[in-house]
Amino acid sequence: MKRWGDYDTGEAYDEVFAAPGEVREVYAETMARLERTDLDKLSRTVNEQLAADGVVFGGEEAHAYQVDPIPRLLTEDEWNLLARGVSQRAEVLNALVADAYGERRAVNEGVLPARVLDETPYFEKDLAGWPEPPDGWVTVIGFDLVRDRDGRFRVLEDNLRTPAGLAYADAANSVVADVTDLGPQTDSPSFLQAGADALRRALESSAPDVDGELLLITDGELNSAWYEHQRIAEAAGLRIALVNDLRRRGDRVELSDGTPVRAFYRRSDDDSIRDENGVMTPLAEIVLDPLRAGRVGMVNRFGGGVGDDKMLYAYVDDLTRFYLGEDPLLPSVRTYDLLNEAKLADASERLHELVVKPRDGYGGHGVVVGPAASEEEIEEARKAIHDDPHAWIAQDVIELSTLPVIVDGRLEPRHVDLRVVAVRDADGVTALRGGLTRVALEAGSMVVNSSRDGGAKPTWVVPGRG
Repeated sequence: MKRWGDYDTGEAYDEVFAAPGEVREVYAETMARLERTDLDKLSRTVNEQLAADGVVFGGEEAHAYQVDPIPRLLTEDEWNLLARGVSQRAEVLNALVADAYGERRAVNEGVLPARVLDETPYFEKDLAGWPEPPDGWVTVIGFDLVRDRDGRFRVLEDNLRTPAGLAYADAANSVVADVTDLGPQTDSPSFLQAGADALRRALESSAPDVDGELLLITDGELNSAWYEHQRIAEAAGLRIALVNDLRRRGDRVELSDGTPVRAFYRRSDDDSIRDENGVMTPLAEIVLDPLRAGRVGMVNRFGGGVGDDKMLYAYVDDLTRFYLGEDPLLPSVRTYDLLNEAKLADASERLHELVVKPRDGYGGHGVVVGPAASEEEIEEARKAIHDDPHAWIAQDVIELSTLPVIVDGRLEPRHVDLRVVAVRDADGVTALRGGLTRVALEAGSMVVNSSRDGGAKPTWVVPGRG
């Protein structure tokens, strides 16, 4: 492995190199193949094929989806832990959302402060007292996992409202497998097809006694993940429709051509019942009464955002013990509820070593990474959390693990996370094998989001022990 002798593993956990020039066993064959490869040509070929396939991210200003071809490999042992861990967490989040709109046992027994539910921007008052739907409150979830310096996976964020990743992970996997010899030999369904099959089962179980069409509801070409919407709909056999294509007839939902609707997967940005002025949103106006009557099913339901509130991350580990009587298999990154005066005072003194995030933020926007921030940015963050602690959380800094990427014909480390997608229905949780490895393409950056110029890597599960 002489070619990799100048690769600087740094202080983060490197997925490929245990030490400079020392390749981890699971990557030995892959790196041996890369020894004989023109790296620039490899990267160029992969991304030209992605562009030719029309793989883009973004709405009106869509940009090419960037993939670095050097894969992330998870051993069977690692994957089994992750699959069990996200399945456990999916059940906890579903229990929390059901409890939030029901008895509030976690609040009554002192596990969760009442204000977390009372003040969350995602609580839907119209749903208070609703019975739990037949398939539960929570269906498609994207778990953002990070690996710390000791190589342990932790949960950084949960995404319950409109998580993306199915088609983008599949595109990264399939293109690299098609144009290189780096992919594993497998007869398993593609990542997208496995997710689409699980999604269709979830849609069916959301309205078990209703006849009609299964839909994917989207904002169309203006949605940043429009490419993914089309791919999912095709793979799952769903009809694509806009909110404007729906209408209510009695206690049923139908399309404007009169076709009855059995259930729909909501991928539109219309993810709440009421807008900031308290007016019912167009989608809710059409579907809320039929949902209440059990005459239409909805995947990624209204109300699930309660489990998407970043302030909740400070309590999920305790909620796991409370609802399931189990310790979390995948602990949360330590999170500080800044409405707790002691936590606020502690965080305020240590902002240079913490990450500050908007409570309802997404896509990496508004995040201040203390160790990389200027004094001016630190002071602005300190003022913001004191002025409105309700709107912010803080988390311990986890120096994300690194993987090699191709830069000017050589390998350089870049920080990565792993989005694992799980689909929950009446029969349990399906954790989709593998996931979407997101990579910060800028040296030193820990912001991996596609909306902030991050890229992706193929991700495969291979035989071996972690």
